[in-house]
Amino acid sequence: MPEKGADETEAGKFKLGYQPSLDGLRGIAILAVMAFNGHLLFMEGGFLGVDVFFVLSGFLITSILLQGYSETSRFDFKNFYVRRALRLLPALLALIVFVVAFALVFESGDRLSNTVTGVIYTLFYVANWAQVPPFPPGIGPLSHAWSLSVEEQFYIVWPLLLFLLLRLRSRVVLIAAVVAMILASSIASVLMWNAGVPYLRMYFGSDVRAHELLIGCLAALMLYWGVFSDKEKLKTAFQILAPLSLAGILFSFFAVSHQTGFVYNGGFALVSLATAVLILGLVLYPSKLSRVFEFGPLVWIGQISYGLYLWHFPVIEGTRKFFEGSMPPVLLSTAGVLMSVGVAAVSYYLLELRFLRLKRRFRKETRSKPIVVPKPTTAESV
Repeated sequence: MPEKGADETEAGKFKLGYQPSLDGLRGIAILAVMAFNGHLLFMEGGFLGVDVFFVLSGFLITSILLQGYSETSRFDFKNFYVRRALRLLPALLALIVFVVAFALVFESGDRLSNTVTGVIYTLFYVANWAQVPPFPPGIGPLSHAWSLSVEEQFYIVWPLLLFLLLRLRSRVVLIAAVVAMILASSIASVLMWNAGVPYLRMYFGSDVRAHELLIGCLAALMLYWGVFSDKEKLKTAFQILAPLSLAGILFSFFAVSHQTGFVYNGGFALVSLATAVLILGLVLYPSKLSRVFEFGPLVWIGQISYGLYLWHFPVIEGTRKFFEGSMPPVLLSTAGVLMSVGVAAVSYYLLELRFLRLKRRFRKETRSKPIVVPKPTTAESV
């Protein structure tokens, strides 16, 4: 098993080892999202599980980029995007094939047209903007692909932006730029909401959701720079803040609605900050809380969470379509959730794992000529 924890080696090389607790956090996030879409457990705020995913994505992708840079002083963009494609595309394409086949057999007219249009938007990773007015709400069984589009747009923009910022050789400039982008994105959401802009614009817009990903990026940068290297002084603070952050996130899953002003007036940012604090607490200070997140079934759910996210919405909606009226709605949704777990497990073990093994071949530097990035010196302070 890879080394657990984050450290800077004697050569100054940053390494974020495998963190089962972060898989556990993924597990909690996807369960919240599934409960929300399945109308289960009164989780009106379960949609905030997507925010947890956004922060995790920003943190992990930035850690991957910085780890490669610390080892080679280079950014290999080709390697990065090949690895992303191998991770994301196989399961997504399998879902799209299923959705199209299902639509051709069971749907017609506007519903069929809506599904085909949704497939096009999803393949081009613009499914989020396709659901912003004046577009009609929803794109059939792929409506949930909006978050995949936001993340893919982030994958395209952030590595290049990070490369350009690192070339400036100034941590102060880099941190100021990231903080400025976080504030701009958060403030834009507040201004739009109070100007009467339809909430779907703030919910789906990449610009006003960017701060969630960037908060994760900022946490990774701080970890990379050794801001938390004096662990003893911070240990007590994180031991208090991490459980409080978890409590706040869980409370929001039950107490928040996606149509209330709270989420667009700083709520998304608060949940994202709490998630970042929780991530850092789990990574830096393993504790009894970490062991909760390392609970085997929860870690497993986190490991198959990508497939679960892809499949749960169409499976739940399909179950409702075919069996509506035959059993109570709660049982229908529960059956849909359980079927989603089964389908996601099949997807993970029979499809995704094959490409994950192939993805590992690209961990080391490929033959393509990478772009060299000047490495900041230890004298440059944050």
